[in-house]
Amino acid sequence: MGVGNFSKLTPIQKTQIIMLLQEQQNTVGFLGDGINDAAALRQSDIGISVDSAVDIAK
Repeated sequence: MGVGNFSKLTPIQKTQIIMLLQEQQNTVGFLGDGINDAAALRQSDIGISVDSAVDIAK
């Protein structure tokens, strides 16, 4: 079952959503490319960044 689309989330909100999904026994992947994605990338089970992402996201 899909979660849906979210836009304009703060870094804390992104991490909270990931944690809620993990609490429900989901494996969570996150695609991010900016410094504001670093916490969510770290919290996720699978963190994915693109080649042009900032160093902290890689």
